[in-house]
Amino acid sequence: MPRAALSTTGESSTSRRAAFREGFASADRPDSIRTAINDFGEPEYGGPAPPQKHGTHHYHFKLAALDVESIDPPASVKVADLWKKASDHIIAQAELVGTYSRS
Repeated sequence: MPRAALSTTGESSTSRRAAFREGFASADRPDSIRTAINDFGEPEYGGPAPPQKHGTHHYHFKLAALDVESIDPPASVKVADLWKKASDHIIAQAELVGTYSRS
């Protein structure tokens, strides 16, 4: 099963990584890892769901390495506002664009 390692905040440097199994639920997330509010007003990713026969939709997944341990966003921060707050601290970034359509 694929796994991903995510950096957390407020822990010692030897325990700052947490492994998550594919499809883990938000309820399993440690308190030190927070989510932002997406474009649909939800605090988590809901998967691709374009309307049928609506053509190809693009899904952007962004990742940034920061020069600070935490930017301490408020609990209800929107994704766009989080990126604005992080922009002064980005030392490297990547973006994956996936496409999906339903017939």
